[in-house]
Amino acid sequence: MRHIVFFLFASLIMAAPAAARGKPTEQAWELIRDKKPAEAIVKLDRIIADEARRHADERRQIYCAHSPAETLMYSGMAAQASKGAVVLDPTWCMAIFLKAFALIDLNRPDEAKPLFDRAVAMAPMNSQFLSELGEWHKVRREWDTAFALFERASSAAELSAEEIRMGHKGRALRGMGFVLIEQGKLDEAERLFRQALELNPNDEGAKNELQYIEEQRQSVPSRI
Repeated sequence: MRHIVFFLFASLIMAAPAAARGKPTEQAWELIRDKKPAEAIVKLDRIIADEARRHADERRQIYCAHSPAETLMYSGMAAQASKGAVVLDPTWCMAIFLKAFALIDLNRPDEAKPLFDRAVAMAPMNSQFLSELGEWHKVRREWDTAFALFERASSAAELSAEEIRMGHKGRALRGMGFVLIEQGKLDEAERLFRQALELNPNDEGAKNELQYIEEQRQSVPSRI
């Protein structure tokens, strides 16, 4: 039987250390990695409160970016909308995102959801944030919403830092493929998993899903 589970920890291992390294969120990340989410939340709450105080008088739209390309994107979005904006470093939104993950680890997903939403609002072109929000909806079998978020994450991966771009893209493709399988669209799902393997021939998640697709096809009785 195929189970739906959160893949937050796997993708966090891949991406979060690079985003957190040298930042105030690093210690919190290490606590989450060491399976101490409650302790991590204490540190993250302090970071979130400090950032909120620091920018309490800011009236412009606040974004935070993890790459130069993401910074340029948000600046352009604000200019196009004729709105003032400030683009911060990743500290604030990463703290919010990591707190959401810690709450998932504590089996408190309903409390995590507003934090995922907030992280995405502050970094709407962050592929990792979009994929994990998609994962939240996927677990609840909200297929259309999940697919749309994974699709956005796939496009946003082009703005990720070079060293994590391939991982973000593959993660989004696998999310989209998973949803398509659940919707019975095996051919479309297969194409996405093969795209993931083109990016990373060692992508075990994509390989497993392709095997599952083949098993599903073989289980359908042939018509004479």
